Amino acid sequence: QGHGTTVAIMLCRPSGSPAPSTSPQPRSSRPLEKTYWKAIELDGTPVPAAESTREVYIVLGGAGRVGGSDGCNRIIGGYTLSGDGIKFTALAGTQMACPNTADTERGLRKALGGAARWSIAGDRLELFDATIATPPMVPCSGV
Repeated sequence: QGHGTTVAIMLCRPSGSPAPSTSPQPRSSRPLEKTYWKAIELDGTPVPAAESTREVYIVLGGAGRVGGSDGCNRIIGGYTLSGDGIKFTALAGTQMACPNTADTERGLRKALGGAARWSIAGDRLELFDATIATPPMVPCSGV
């Protein structure tokens, strides 16, 4: 069921490409839910390797609950799925103070708060905001 497997999450905002005219179905080699999705990129910026902080990740646990870490604080909340649409709701987190994690903390919360669509290609989960109607079938940054 995906437990114990680390795969990548890339959160980005593609630009410069028109959305396809038809809505492709997400390609998946991993299940969206109950998989540990490690962040590798937030809004086009690589996520720094975790040193003294926690890894940046999310797990969509099924039953509409999400949990994870923004690199410092634990986060929890809800989500709803509709086809390739996704909406994160009621996101909350601990309030620890960690050095050098402000960018990933803000980046992950912004990405989840603005996510409208998802796509899985291989071991990569991509979340897209509402500025595009459908996600492209290729990674938006080439990572």
